[in-house]
Amino acid sequence: LTESLLMDDFGSNFHKEAPISMILQWTDGMRDSDDHEIIVLSQVLASPSTVGFTDFYNVILHKFNGESVKNLEHLILMVRASKEEYFEFEIERNNIIILPRKEVLKQT
Repeated sequence: LTESLLMDDFGSNFHKEAPISMILQWTDGMRDSDDHEIIVLSQVLASPSTVGFTDFYNVILHKFNGESVKNLEHLILMVRASKEEYFEFEIERNNIIILPRKEVLKQT
């Protein structure tokens, strides 16, 4: 989550236009570690596996399959290593996006 992203997505008045959760992370967010980055799900791409989830956009990812995510590189490693039947993306406001792993991997 960067000021550049906020300005690109919401304009120079982003502090009034962006979701409050993003603004709070930008202004007050504390890193858990030196390599910690806030991951923003800017949109869910439409596919047969994501029906019903495309209304989620500009939300912060908190966990993947129950584990906290440090940064984008860590998320990629977690996805590649997962053997679970489903991918579970825990996002803000206690929402979870659950996708069938095998179907998602076929589509990517």
